[in-house]
Amino acid sequence: MIRLRSMCDFRASARQVVSGFERLRATSRQLLVAVVVALLTVSAASAQTRFAYSSGQPLEPAYEGWMQNPDGSYTLYFGYMNTNWLQEFDIPVGPDNRFEPGDPDRGQPTHFYPRRNPFLFTFQVPKDFTNKEITWTLTANGVTRKAFASLKSDYEIDKQVISTEVGGDNGSLADELRTNEPPELKVEGDKKRTVKVGQPLSLVAIVTDDGVPRRRGAEGAQGAQGAQGAQGAQGAQGAQGAQGAQGARLEHPVNPVHPANH
Repeated sequence: MIRLRSMCDFRASARQVVSGFERLRATSRQLLVAVVVALLTVSAASAQTRFAYSSGQPLEPAYEGWMQNPDGSYTLYFGYMNTNWLQEFDIPVGPDNRFEPGDPDRGQPTHFYPRRNPFLFTFQVPKDFTNKEITWTLTANGVTRKAFASLKSDYEIDKQVISTEVGGDNGSLADELRTNEPPELKVEGDKKRTVKVGQPLSLVAIVTDDGVPRRRGAEGAQGAQGAQGAQGAQGAQGAQGAQGAQGARLEHPVNPVHPANH
């Protein structure tokens, strides 16, 4: 009896040990799953984190692309990305703001505003530029960045691309944007004006545009007014075309504070 009881006690103890190991294994498995989930969550959060800096970050020159001119030459387009949200830079043409090879001054800006400023300036290169390259170098906050301009086919752009990139016509891809011409502004009268102190000087500006893209809201107004609205819009469009041909007249008086204004 004593021996049989001992065997029973041993088996019960063995079952308790096995049960303990199973509970420990289950707990370890749960702990491992929790650790893996936590690591994945941290990794996902890190991957999705985007930091914004008000200052201290670099200035990125940008080569926007090229277009060929009727005479066979090419126009190169440039802009920049100031990765700071507040900091602005004044960088004169020189070692920290230069083009190479050739003339380091290609009309690039020397004052840089925050964030993206695309298609900011252009210059032309001759038609034999085909396999050459021009580099724009900018150094800001101790960091140097370069943009490499070439005539590679994937950099070819047109007016529609420019309009879309800057949000023109709400980012439309309309084919008419390919022939869009920029507005022209002229000041009437002599380039040199002389007035006495205290006398106003009126400047008259003539603004012309080709009407592309259409004025925002014109289509909505046309749909709301029905057939009569369509006629009115057509008349307005005609007036707009005439205005584009003749120019919109803008008058603005200027109060001189110097003996002579030019």
